[in-house]
Amino acid sequence: MKFFILSLAVFITAGFANVNAQSKDTEKYRKESEQMRQTVWTWDKPQFKVKSVPAQYNTASKVILAHHTELTADSKSKFAFYGLGFGPKKEQTLTEVTREMIKVNDKTAVTEYSELSFTQFARTSGFYSSDKTTSYVGVRVIKPNGTIKEINADDIVLTKDESKEKKAKVAIPDLQPGDILDYFIATEQNLTNDMSNKPYRVLLFDDAPILSLSFHAQLGKKYAIEYRSYNGAPELQVNKNEDKDIIVDVEKTNIPPF
Repeated sequence: MKFFILSLAVFITAGFANVNAQSKDTEKYRKESEQMRQTVWTWDKPQFKVKSVPAQYNTASKVILAHHTELTADSKSKFAFYGLGFGPKKEQTLTEVTREMIKVNDKTAVTEYSELSFTQFARTSGFYSSDKTTSYVGVRVIKPNGTIKEINADDIVLTKDESKEKKAKVAIPDLQPGDILDYFIATEQNLTNDMSNKPYRVLLFDDAPILSLSFHAQLGKKYAIEYRSYNGAPELQVNKNEDKDIIVDVEKTNIPPF
């Protein structure tokens, strides 16, 4: 009987420790999420100040007023102990922030954007590798009178809740025809000993008209890029800044629906 009570006490203590760890993880995520929203909402980009739609698109179900992606990549190398000895350890951080502002003109568009789904967290690991991906979301609804209502994007519903992957969705209530939806999804990847090439596509089209679409990347000086433009897409503008980082830009405006 004494042994049973002791075992139960240890189990309860472990349970409380696990709950406490989950609480700290949730608090950390909410803090990082709020910091990301403060950063993105203060972007000084004129295309996100445009609220009017050209007359030629008045009958379109939706119109993308602005779409912009920021991609940053950095890496560092060091030596680490792997159990059998020391070896090189390469750590990379890749961050992608995509913000889109859409005018929803009918109920079909409202239904399409009534909720956003995303992978909140994913982790894979091996003996030499450890990869972690975390995503953050921000959502605002702009009414025709200019009123801005921010949705609590941390009030999410987990559709998959496992230790190595969490999928989530956030509802966007009170979205109506004539509103503008302003949202972003930011994804941060932390990669260890990943030596693979990273293919990346910039798509300059959509099934809706786009008034402004742009892409900007800043890649650390340890990176190199090889790029191609297809089907009449404009050439990428590739330069280097004072720190020898690779700077990539491309922009296209007034894109008809594909």
